[in-house]
Order: sequence, then C-alpha cells, then structure tokens
Amino acid sequence: MSEFDDKTVLITGAAGVLGQAVANIFDTSGARVVGVDVVPFEAPYETHQADLIDPEGAAQVVKSVGTIDILANIAGGFTMGDSVADTSDATWDFMFNLNARTVLNMARAVAPLMVERKSGKIINIGARAGLRGSASMAAYAASKSVVIRLTESQACLLYTSAAADERSSVALGGRRINKK
Repeated sequence: MSEFDDKTVLITGAAGVLGQAVANIFDTSGARVVGVDVVPFEAPYETHQADLIDPEGAAQVVKSVGTIDILANIAGGFTMGDSVADTSDATWDFMFNLNARTVLNMARAVAPLMVERKSGKIINIGARAGLRGSASMAAYAASKSVVIRLTESQACLLYTSAAADERSSVALGGRRINKK
C-alpha cells in the first residue's frame, strides 16, 4: 500500500524528460497518473493533449480529469536569449507563456477546487536562474522568478485556506521555505 494509492496526480509537460520521469515515479507508486502536454504522446497512463497557455485549455483538462489530488506543473522550457536590450518581444513572451502562464492557468483551474475540498498539493518547477539574473538569460530568469513568486503566494493561500493536508512549502535547490 502506497501513500499515493487512490490519489490522482496531474502532470503537465508529461511528454518531456522530467515530466516522464516524475509521471513514472507516481505511476509505479500506485497513483492514477494523468499526463498533459501540448504535443501528442503515448504513455502507460492516461494522457491528454492541451495548450495550457490558453486558460480554456487548462480548464478543459481539469474538468475532464475530475478530482486532482496533486498537480505537478512541469511544463516549461529554456532558451538562451540576447542581452536585455536586444531581447525580442517574441522571446520574452515565449518564455513567460511557457514557464509562467502555464503555471498560472493551471493554478486558476485547480486551486479553487482544492480549497473547496480542503485537500491537495501543487508542485511547481522553478529554477535556480529565477533567483538571480544572468547574461543572455533575462527572459528565462525573469519567467522562472515569476514561477517562484507565484508558488510562494499560492503556498500561503493554500495553507491558510486549509487546502493543504500538511504545511505548504517551496523548495529551491535543497532549501525549503515553509509557509506556516
């Protein structure tokens, strides 16, 4: 018997390497795994194709899955950019849509349901680059910083609303920030 038996885990970015690895761990641990990605993919668990940059795409996935006990927001990506002065709007928008907007849209769709049920966990994938700017990575670093700030804000909300069944926290590079 596993702590994940009878739990539904929705994993975004499930066609990617990290998404597949996380999905496989939850799958072998007894969870009902639902993988979501913008591209079609095959897996030994339930899969959905959806554009999570679109709020309606996120809402439709959540509606079709039903109760979600754990949301793992892994969808995202990286691209080197130019200097801040030379960063195009297209690069900036691409990084923010891929890394931050997908997290925001899934949170909008899932968090209210977890608050209503007073149960649930949300895992967002940030990056060390989100803690400090770096040459030629402004758009990526800024988008991952937004993910970290959204995660901190959401942890406070979910904990104070008793949606989490234990302390909510943000873990960055082995450092955990607990929200009491």
